[in-house]
Amino acid sequence: MLYNKNSHMSKIQFKTNREARAWILENIQQNDNRYSSGLEDTDPLVYFLRNNAIILEEKQLPEWLGPPREELNKLRGPQKEYKYIVIKILEEMAVPKEQILLEVLFRGYRPDVYAKIGKHTIVVECCSCAISKVLDYLEYPNTEVWILTATTALPTAKIITAGIHWFIFKRSSNWDTIQKKYTQFSSEQKRKVVSPLDAL
Repeated sequence: MLYNKNSHMSKIQFKTNREARAWILENIQQNDNRYSSGLEDTDPLVYFLRNNAIILEEKQLPEWLGPPREELNKLRGPQKEYKYIVIKILEEMAVPKEQILLEVLFRGYRPDVYAKIGKHTIVVECCSCAISKVLDYLEYPNTEVWILTATTALPTAKIITAGIHWFIFKRSSNWDTIQKKYTQFSSEQKRKVVSPLDAL
């Protein structure tokens, strides 16, 4: 929807559930032990990806030089280099500065960067994050989710974007159908759960 036509973009699809799980752990949870990584965490997103309810793309970041430290220090919170990259992307997309916010409340979370462009919303997580955030964010209509992966090259890299991957999640036209099926399945599974208290 609001992309620079000169930037390279590739669509990501998975042949197996195992392949999708491995990708999720590598690029969303990113081996960060603060976030759980069991099947109950990965499989909801696996289901949506494997049933083509989500369009997943990787876009190539431009090679940008790192900004002066005083410019980074103006940014709120941690992961300042990543936030700087996202803000620069959005500004190059002609998003007004007043529409770009850091760590504001959205659907019970505080995404690192939030941007509102007309009816469209972009939420960005920099580095590792809870896997559940992707679906939770996408449940809000007309929302894109961006993830920028962590890199060990920062903060000393001359090219600030070196080693960072930029992934974009969007609803597909199949979203409503798959969401309805998944909601029904989840409800059926919850009804099957038996509590030890039921025997008292």
